[in-house]
Amino acid sequence: MILWLAGATTIEFIMLMLGYYKYSNGWNIWWSASFDLVFLPMIIVHQKYPPLAWIIALILGTTIFLIFKIPISQMK
Repeated sequence: MILWLAGATTIEFIMLMLGYYKYSNGWNIWWSASFDLVFLPMIIVHQKYPPLAWIIALILGTTIFLIFKIPISQMK
């Protein structure tokens, strides 16, 4: 999992340096790496216990929206 995390973060960093990513609402590469650290194990949880994964994802998603004050009006 460490290799997947390092790979995903490296690819995102390269894309950021090339101008393909633009962060908003206080998000940055460190938040992305932290998100990946949670997201990758969630894939395993979803494989074994889908309902549990949905509950956890709903809680985490709501928390992220509240922490970063993402307005629903900006959703596309």
